[in-house]
Amino acid sequence: MAAALFKRRSPDDSSRIVRSAGIDGVDGRPVLAPAQAAVHKRGVDLSHHLARIATPHLLPAFDLVLAMERRQQEWVARYAPAALDRTWLLGHWRDVEIQRPVNGHHPDYDRIADTIDQCLVDWVRRIEVLDDRAGSPDVSPRTDSTSAY
Repeated sequence: MAAALFKRRSPDDSSRIVRSAGIDGVDGRPVLAPAQAAVHKRGVDLSHHLARIATPHLLPAFDLVLAMERRQQEWVARYAPAALDRTWLLGHWRDVEIQRPVNGHHPDYDRIADTIDQCLVDWVRRIEVLDDRAGSPDVSPRTDSTSAY
């Protein structure tokens, strides 16, 4: 849900690559119907999306890894430590952890989609600031938590 909602917020001409991967589930499984319904209400179609399981080799290739839950950050620390310095909670700026419902009901997924969308506003804003800084010849982007995220 988060990757799809993030893509919706990215400009059409964006060169960003957004991927989704989880630490639970089964590779190749479709998105659960309540999750599909929740993002469909927000203009996103996940009917063709298939689950992908994160691997230690996948994450280091990305500049930013957003985890929904702290246990996902712990997984990165254990299995893909090279990506840990670029791994943040999606809800970092709001001090929230977004736990997925297990066998959840439609209202749970709607609430989660709302929370994801709110948290993405914060990340998109910060990424835009970095993009602006990177384009300026006088300012080079920094990677510490205060200025980069």
